[in-house]
Amino acid sequence: VEGFGAATVGGWQPGFDSYVVTSLDDSGPGTLREGLDTSLGLPRVITFGVDGTIALQNSLLVPSNLSIDGRGRQITITGKGLILVGTDEVILTNLTIQDVGPDSEDGVRIGDPTGGASERVVLDHLTFRATGNHGDSKQVDESVSVIFGSTDITLQWLRFENWEKAMLFGNGDASQAVDSNIRVTVHHSIAKDTGRRPPGALWHLRLLQLLLGQLAHVRLVLCVELPGVVWNAGPGLGLFHGAGHPLPAEHGAIRHPEPGQRRDSL
Repeated sequence: VEGFGAATVGGWQPGFDSYVVTSLDDSGPGTLREGLDTSLGLPRVITFGVDGTIALQNSLLVPSNLSIDGRGRQITITGKGLILVGTDEVILTNLTIQDVGPDSEDGVRIGDPTGGASERVVLDHLTFRATGNHGDSKQVDESVSVIFGSTDITLQWLRFENWEKAMLFGNGDASQAVDSNIRVTVHHSIAKDTGRRPPGALWHLRLLQLLLGQLAHVRLVLCVELPGVVWNAGPGLGLFHGAGHPLPAEHGAIRHPEPGQRRDSL
């Protein structure tokens, strides 16, 4: 793991317990939802003993000190997404999240208006896919949103397909003072047939790190001034502002709106 989430251990902590998903049902014995019940208070690593699709009726609430590890299996989660309600130490790896909706929900939401910020979160080798018109913003919101001051987040080796709004860091529902704590690293990720917010950001973020040399087929939309942005843009990569016009050729050039100004149209 690289970037701000590099110290994240998820459920791989001393004394962790293991849970193996054996059912693709929404709920009940052996399901992923049952595995997310960590009421015993132990760190947990969830793996899968089956391949297939889990059609969710309701979103999954992801607790702290947890890893969901789909390596070695083909697991697709459809219908609803995953929510981190102010939970910390979470790793999600090797899953597909597809056709979430229909009420403007996110694929993965990190942070919550009630639970507050999440810290130390890694999304690794996830595919966010929409088929037909399921990726339209009338059906679904972002693939990934990092909100309410969530910090020390790494988004790595992600794939976005046909999902209009890919990533949003800070959604304007929290104050600038809260969302300025957001720290996110994005690297080795690809977007295909997406639209806006790849990524978009509202307010000042304390530090947003984009390893742009490893991002393919994206338009970067910066909608506020971002102090201390770390650019690692590879040759030939175009950076764009909200109107879709290329920024100056110098890597690291950004627009500087008035302090606190938002770009709600993005």
